[in-house]
Amino acid sequence: AQQEADEIVAKAQREAAQKSALLMREARERLDRMTEQMRSEYTRQREEIVAQNYEQILDAIIDLSGNVVQSVTTRRSHDDLVQNFLASIYQMPQEEVEIYRRVMAHRQPLAIVTTPVALTPEQSKTLGDTLSSLIDRPVEIQVRIVPELVAGIQVRIGDRLIDNSIRQQMNRIRDRVRQDLIQSFSSEAKDE
Repeated sequence: AQQEADEIVAKAQREAAQKSALLMREARERLDRMTEQMRSEYTRQREEIVAQNYEQILDAIIDLSGNVVQSVTTRRSHDDLVQNFLASIYQMPQEEVEIYRRVMAHRQPLAIVTTPVALTPEQSKTLGDTLSSLIDRPVEIQVRIVPELVAGIQVRIGDRLIDNSIRQQMNRIRDRVRQDLIQSFSSEAKDE
């Protein structure tokens, strides 16, 4: 009877050890899954916070840079950008010119011009002639003054915008830096 009792106890101990090992393995697997989910959520939240904060920081940097550039930009710099803009119209590929002509074929020939300072009469005339040449018919120009552009010019013809303003160039720089920062933080998160 003692031997039979010892065998029952030994069998119960083996079964208990097996169940204990199984429970421990399942608990470790659950813990590993939860840890991975938490790590993934942490990485996602970190990237989101970084993107939000860097977006605000980059906007502030661009605004400050715009103020600095605006304070040192001369009328001559603006005039040079307007001249470059006019030259770029004449250098457009013929396919792009045809697109403008098709887009404007049945629309009022109006160009909304945004500039940080008033155009000279000569610039207005040259711009009107250049845009008329672009769409192959006379164009009316409406000028808006927006000092935040710093220097350069924006022209909206139909639903198309041509922009060579300093503000647009600064925005492009901001967007590139933002993408680089996001990629950098994503790479760091993957390495962790």
